[in-house]
Amino acid sequence: MLCQFVNRRNCYSHGSMVQIAENGHYDIMYGIIEPDSVYANFITKMTTEIFFLNNTAFTQPYYSVHPFTHLLRGEVNAFLKEFYNNVSALADREVYSFWEHLYLVSPHKTHEEGWFLMRCRWMLYMDYFGKLNILPGIPRAWLNDGCVISFENAASRFGRLSVNVESNISQGTVCASIKLVDNFGQIPNEIAIRIPHPQGQKAISVSRGVYCEESETIIISDFTGEADIVIKF
Repeated sequence: MLCQFVNRRNCYSHGSMVQIAENGHYDIMYGIIEPDSVYANFITKMTTEIFFLNNTAFTQPYYSVHPFTHLLRGEVNAFLKEFYNNVSALADREVYSFWEHLYLVSPHKTHEEGWFLMRCRWMLYMDYFGKLNILPGIPRAWLNDGCVISFENAASRFGRLSVNVESNISQGTVCASIKLVDNFGQIPNEIAIRIPHPQGQKAISVSRGVYCEESETIIISDFTGEADIVIKF
């Protein structure tokens, strides 16, 4: 950046004087740094305070994978803040493809479209080393009474994943079914499914697994390929 000022005039690259593509979050994504470590704390706080606005990078924002870090750390609100700020800023209002930059340069970028779809995938499920996390980033409103979240045969490192979650919050229950077709000779060490109550209430019982109140997650350590869970509130 500094070399651009040799001729004594203001010059800018990528529409910003603050640009950082590899900001440490890839080290967390690839398992070099543990997401709950002091190093990850520093990386997360530093980038969100210095390099982001509304938790979104100043330029080419889809290059940053900090939303992945947020979900590993259970920071769902931070993930959703980036998700909606980013897509609302870069998705073209006419054709709904993605621009590369916030100042509308380089249209129809498949790179940005791809990373948007990856964020959708992380919202629904994340396969991280030996763990499979389901619905780690969905908004609470997606489990309002009568809502259904369902997807089938989604590709994961453990095989094809199918999930169906039905909300009967007016009756105090949410029912979830999980099926994993093991195509690769391995089953995850544990699976976790997050079931956030629309009003933030905590579950009083689950029919299977162990409920973590802090993360609103049911953890199943004896998963063999299928699971049906009833969560009562």
